[in-house]
Amino acid sequence: MKKAAFMLYILSFLFSSSALSGEPILSLKWGEAPHNINYYTVPDGRYGISDFYVDGDEVGILSQFDRTVKIFEKGVFKYQIDDLPQEAILIERLFKKTYVITRSGEVFVLKNNILIRIQKLPYYKNISAVIFDSNLFYPVLNYEKYVDKDRVMDAIIENPHLFQIRIYEGNNIYIYSLKTDMEIAAITPIGLIDNLMVAVVEYEMGKERQIEVFSKSGDIVSTIIVPNRFLLQDVRDIRIFENNIYVLATDKEGLRIYRFDGYNDGVIEISRWTDRLIDINENVPEGVRLLALTPVKRSEALALAKDYNDHIWTAKSCNVGTTTCTDWCDKTKTIKPPSWVVVGSNSRFPYSWGGFSTISQFDQGLADCKKAGDIQTKYSDGTTACGSSCSVGVDCSGFVSRLWKQTTKYGTSTITQIATKINKSDLKPADALNDPGSHIRLFVGFRSDGKWDMVESYAGSGYWGVGYTVRTPAENDGYDAIRYNAIVDDSVPANQPPVISHTPVTTADSGKDIVISAKITDDGGKIAAATLRYKNEGEANFTAINMTDKGSSNFEATIPASGIKSAKIYYYLAAWDGESPVQTGRNRSILPENAEDLIPVYFTINIITSSTDAGVDIRDSSIVDTLADNYTYPDTTYLDTNYRDENSSFDSNAGEDNSIILSDTNSEDTGVVEEDAYSVEDVKRKTTDLKQLGEEGEEGGCGCTVLR
Repeated sequence: MKKAAFMLYILSFLFSSSALSGEPILSLKWGEAPHNINYYTVPDGRYGISDFYVDGDEVGILSQFDRTVKIFEKGVFKYQIDDLPQEAILIERLFKKTYVITRSGEVFVLKNNILIRIQKLPYYKNISAVIFDSNLFYPVLNYEKYVDKDRVMDAIIENPHLFQIRIYEGNNIYIYSLKTDMEIAAITPIGLIDNLMVAVVEYEMGKERQIEVFSKSGDIVSTIIVPNRFLLQDVRDIRIFENNIYVLATDKEGLRIYRFDGYNDGVIEISRWTDRLIDINENVPEGVRLLALTPVKRSEALALAKDYNDHIWTAKSCNVGTTTCTDWCDKTKTIKPPSWVVVGSNSRFPYSWGGFSTISQFDQGLADCKKAGDIQTKYSDGTTACGSSCSVGVDCSGFVSRLWKQTTKYGTSTITQIATKINKSDLKPADALNDPGSHIRLFVGFRSDGKWDMVESYAGSGYWGVGYTVRTPAENDGYDAIRYNAIVDDSVPANQPPVISHTPVTTADSGKDIVISAKITDDGGKIAAATLRYKNEGEANFTAINMTDKGSSNFEATIPASGIKSAKIYYYLAAWDGESPVQTGRNRSILPENAEDLIPVYFTINIITSSTDAGVDIRDSSIVDTLADNYTYPDTTYLDTNYRDENSSFDSNAGEDNSIILSDTNSEDTGVVEEDAYSVEDVKRKTTDLKQLGEEGEEGGCGCTVLR
């Protein structure tokens, strides 16, 4: 065993374990009948599988290639569920039932080989994980946070050889701290086996990628070596089921799922795919290259990226659907907008092959009945197509070219004419990661766990649009770090969380309102939301009250007399600055050495006697849910009238057609509460209590402060 400095504070978890050796429990070849699992290639990567589960001898695989869930038993293909909802990205197996979750927050349960919609999660844009608690799912919208069952985890790198993993469960915080000899590049917590912590650690800027299992006594119990990159991207490829670690590995031959018990070392050996993704025609229309480059401030590039990401637009019927067009190579090409584009309001700026639209050009193009994006990268004969003027949007290089204020589009193979290679460790906001001939991403900032905030126009798992992403160093393996030759170093907003100054209220008279006031300031001069949360002694959940801005940075909220039902009231304050995810990252607080400082305590109001039990929660500022306080939640009574209601007349045993029914359900055996059994406020309050993470669902720190 490899000795490591390890500390477990407060409490430890205890589970049972069964010893299993690391070996493939499932091995499949691409395109092989009868499962026909396969992948597809687009300029920014290869996709096809997004998630999986293991339940005893059963394995379920979520295939985006053909929008199916494929079920295997003891390695043998049994059946599949066809026609999954658009953008299905997650699959969960709970209490012998299978759930599918879409990027937009719809939850489906598999019943009699039919998917039935049971819940619509509150969300802003992307859901990266879900928590299951008290018979309901709740969204996690921040890629920096991780979920193990009903626990939320995060990680910070305190120095190149020391990192910490924190677990939030109820009012308890569990902290694992580990020192290593190798330099740490990134940390991804996975979960717990018995009282062991499992995490993926990338060392020395992605040179090594290992699953590390840490013991309570301070040892690294086992190490599982995995490749820096598998064939497919955007796969939740390492999961814990039944106290075992499962790894889904992909290479040019197919996919394999390995199982490890966490107590024995292992190695995942797969062949590495080194061929270029796609032979790209640079899709750059003929034009005059500008010799004099336009200076661009880093803050300007980041602000423009935010404008693209936040742009809300309306599509007409002429902006959707396929059409044919003569492209820049004078060939006839099919123009195909992304499948998520709908007539009406859309909130994602679409990917367009060869696209180079400004935001105003995009809006004008829609008015002129051009197609909203184009994902058709090939001609009918399979060769790489050119872009066209029949659609509007941006592809990856067109997006970065616009952010760098270019009036001529540069491709991934030509953008080095205006940019210079740099070391990845020297990356600054508004630099870029470029894979010549394939894909380019704009760098936004380093995160506390070593991952990188990015913004890009990408296809990932059917996304086909501009969006913020979080990438590990390994995911940027093969990319060159480049810097625009006319970039101007200016002060990029640090997006520090608000500062709350508050004199605790320690006593109050029974039967009277309690006024809570605080002075809240922010480095950006803006407070988007301030909240008072309180609960009575013995209550599990906090009630949230928005604080009123009284002017001069003074905020106030009132606990009503009718809400006082015990001898003690506990409360804390939270504030959010509303800053965008465009930031430098690294705005997290560093944990103190004294673990006692991390025990969450709240301000206590004694209704009968005078006593004080107050403290300040100095944990990572992004652990509080600010979304729930400042967001209008969707109507939970949604019903897609294009599909049958589960309660209407149909054969519940007719699962042979493997179809989908979208409906609210009153089924008694779906495993979760039916949709009409809880209110929007229930979801809003519960999501708050589970500490939903991130600002408005976006990646990046939320710029939050919690005062407890």
